[in-house]
Amino acid sequence: MTRPGWRPSLFLAAASLLLVAVPTAPAQQKPPSTAFLNGTEVFRRILFDTGKDVFENGFQPLDAFSKLDDPRHSILIVLGDANRLTEVPHGLRNFVERGGVLFLATDRPPHGEAGAALYRTAGVGVNGTSMVCDDKDSCYHGLPYCPFLRPEDEDSDLFRNLMREHSSLSTVASNAPSYLERLPWAEPDGVPFPPPLAPLARLPRECYPEGGVAMNPMLSPGPRLFAVGGGVEEGRVLVMADHSVFINEMMLQKDNGNIEFAYNALQWMIGHEADQRTKVLFVEDDRINTRFEVPLKEVPDELADRLLDFLLHHIPEAAQKAAPALERDLKQFDQRGGADDLLWRFLRRGGVTPDGLLRGLAVALAVLVVLYGCWKVGWKARHGADSQGPLLASALYRLAPTGTVAEQRRKALIHADNLWEPARNLARQFLTGAGVSGGAAAPRVEVRGGWLRRWTMAGRVKRLWRLAYGAPARLSLSDWRRLLRDVKRLQAGLGDGTVRFS
Repeated sequence: MTRPGWRPSLFLAAASLLLVAVPTAPAQQKPPSTAFLNGTEVFRRILFDTGKDVFENGFQPLDAFSKLDDPRHSILIVLGDANRLTEVPHGLRNFVERGGVLFLATDRPPHGEAGAALYRTAGVGVNGTSMVCDDKDSCYHGLPYCPFLRPEDEDSDLFRNLMREHSSLSTVASNAPSYLERLPWAEPDGVPFPPPLAPLARLPRECYPEGGVAMNPMLSPGPRLFAVGGGVEEGRVLVMADHSVFINEMMLQKDNGNIEFAYNALQWMIGHEADQRTKVLFVEDDRINTRFEVPLKEVPDELADRLLDFLLHHIPEAAQKAAPALERDLKQFDQRGGADDLLWRFLRRGGVTPDGLLRGLAVALAVLVVLYGCWKVGWKARHGADSQGPLLASALYRLAPTGTVAEQRRKALIHADNLWEPARNLARQFLTGAGVSGGAAAPRVEVRGGWLRRWTMAGRVKRLWRLAYGAPARLSLSDWRRLLRDVKRLQAGLGDGTVRFS
């Protein structure tokens, strides 16, 4: 379906220049291309960061439908053309029932067997008719083809922090959406179709088919269904009637909630079993896309700025959700003496005696001391890189100030990939909240549990202390995620009494 283009005045006011490795002069900069505006770089970046928040190595991209043969550990995301649903091994319904996750967003009805597979799985079909709205208050910037979504339940996790004040509408803007419906199909073998999944969102009541005539809201059939979702046996399904909600053009706008909605949708899709589903097959308009890690320099400046703000605010929330389960498993492992037992079992299997182990450790320690001394005296003394200053090209590019001081500083963090300042503030805030004041040495920490837990917790405290009161050092986005995990685990330990500062 051809999507209406944004008005130039609206788009050019929000668009920024594409970042490149060496910035060009401002006079040569151009707005993002049409291909970029209709792309999914922002959605894939959020997908990448969401995976990194939950798993150490993030999501594993799959490159073929045949690799969905392990449903319990797999997620299928389809944006746009959904006719390849028939390629799911053993059928889409079987994939979901065995623990797989389906996340489908499209305004185009799948044809033939693909449509039947969707109906067997979710109990709904995509109508395919483009909807418009004649109520400007229910539309983004009053545009009739961009109605705001109306959640079925305003407290739903899907619309967390996205509700408009004093309104049943959210801040999530669609783009020429269609709607979902029950279809009068029947199984040829007499097997009944499953009941439709729970409704999650609808279009405003004032929406009507494009090219048609607006009806009196009191006489209309009611708000059209936009999204359904829920559990199916051991799996989960989320179906929406518009994939343009997640294209870059909609994410680029600063006054809607589409970025946050994408994050909420991915979190809803993962559910409470995030430790299992590590593989993702991402299908975008009939093509499999395995590139999730989209560099921020490929994203327009303002959008990269907004993404960083979003990550700084939402990653702690994701880390907080994952921390209790990780802490519980580690605590149980330490209480069983699992680390000690595992280590000695490995050593005994290799024929290592305690005396031999001590001699080996002494030799290894001596080698490490020598190597550290060489590095400290030789290499580091000769190669003293500036840990904070940006590259000359980036510095020259930003000589002309734009926006407020805070906005300029956020852009500097993005370009330099250095989050040391907010990380230092977070570390100091945590230590101060735990009753630890600054000093010349790191505080002593008492940890209940096995040696592995004591060692890891002490290391986390030392890292926080160096970050809070030590010399400045470059801290990348991946280091920022590790810092958040460390802080949440220490907070969990302080909360249950297994960690105490002395």
